[in-house]
Amino acid sequence: MIIFLFIFQFSEIDIKERLKKVDSLIDIYQREEFYSFEEKNLSTDFFNYWVIGYKEGKKRDLEILIEKIGGKIIKESKTGGNYLLVYLPSFLSIKEDFINYFERSVKLKTCFFPNDEFYKYQWDKWIMYSELIWDFEIGKKDIIVAVCDQGIDYYHPDLRNNFSFELIGYDFVDDDSNPYPDNGKEYHGTHVAGIIAGVINNHIGISGWAQVRLLAVRVLDENGEGSDFDVAEGIRWAVNNGAKIINLSLGAESYSSCLKEAVEYAYKKGALLIGASGNNGSSNIFYPAKFKEVIACGALDKNNSLAPFSNYGKEQELVACGVEVLSTIPNNQYGLLDGTSMSAPQISGVASLILSSFPSLTNYQLRAILNVGTIDLGDKSWDRYYGFGLLNAYYAYLIAKEYVYKEYSKKIERKQNYLKEEFYNVLGNKIKDRKKKSIYFLKKGKSFQKRVNL
Repeated sequence: MIIFLFIFQFSEIDIKERLKKVDSLIDIYQREEFYSFEEKNLSTDFFNYWVIGYKEGKKRDLEILIEKIGGKIIKESKTGGNYLLVYLPSFLSIKEDFINYFERSVKLKTCFFPNDEFYKYQWDKWIMYSELIWDFEIGKKDIIVAVCDQGIDYYHPDLRNNFSFELIGYDFVDDDSNPYPDNGKEYHGTHVAGIIAGVINNHIGISGWAQVRLLAVRVLDENGEGSDFDVAEGIRWAVNNGAKIINLSLGAESYSSCLKEAVEYAYKKGALLIGASGNNGSSNIFYPAKFKEVIACGALDKNNSLAPFSNYGKEQELVACGVEVLSTIPNNQYGLLDGTSMSAPQISGVASLILSSFPSLTNYQLRAILNVGTIDLGDKSWDRYYGFGLLNAYYAYLIAKEYVYKEYSKKIERKQNYLKEEFYNVLGNKIKDRKKKSIYFLKKGKSFQKRVNL
């Protein structure tokens, strides 16, 4: 079955038709009303802990109120958010004019199913066509990808070159600047980071999608659990520190206003957010993937079917490989894991490659390109199980290149008559290996036809 899909992916695609779909999706993602209607499953987690959102300039009023009713402020936002994490000794209904929302804190968890097999080759990469996109782009360090997760072993030999030790990240669980795992059981974040940006061509371990700069944002503890407050803080901190892509391989069934505010904040700042759909095997996508600002990603198995554990629903946007995915784990080791936690970073990795080549793309343009650069699975076009389909890195790159050229053409005077060859040469879409200096070009917008040596 996998071999069949591999052959199917070699078929030509109609770039012009897919570009029309890109424009259509961009139009949808830019509309205010697209983000207006969302279901809210409110939390029953953390019984005595509440996240209280307050109006601008009313923090002191809320502090006085909390003290008056015998509560305690546990955490305050360090990223400019208008909310507090509060402990209350008993349930109280608070309805002051200066309060925007008053909700139980939501517990978010990792989305993965571990197994004890150690090694199988990286089927996830070749089935999504890594070898063709790597001919053009392997990633650039000025693209920052934040992994909001457990701690990450940033000393791992297959990860450390893709961290900047001037700013590795932040630990919002322990409130310090060292987002390293607390113990040997805390491996989820390291595994996710390796899928996105494991070091390539270093003769060891695995190949991650993109050689970009990682930020380790620890928002889940050694048990894989964390509060919506910490996740919201992590998202805001990540975008404030330059993250263009934020991976969220975590989730909860309950709605959270502070989490909603955080993803809105990040999206408006230009970040692309990718979330795990969840592992209940149900028709209820987990938050934050359920939010319309976030790309919800389901997991595909080796039979090109939605994995039995993968959630699905009307918010499902893409699927990617999420079964027996080989990646890094702490202490210089590697392991295989299953889960939508493993499929979401596949999307983050491909997105960061495309953004490396075409940094002018906005988050909604990039999102539309990813959704069009797919192999359609399930019902024709979008469906609630596979979304727009399996992301194909090669297709997405071709579409991105043509889209950026189309947008570029609108901005230049017709008399200049730039050729595509000149345009692509300026962009520098070259193979990184100096022994193979060449550029590929499109002819008639359909498929690769010509290779020109430089």
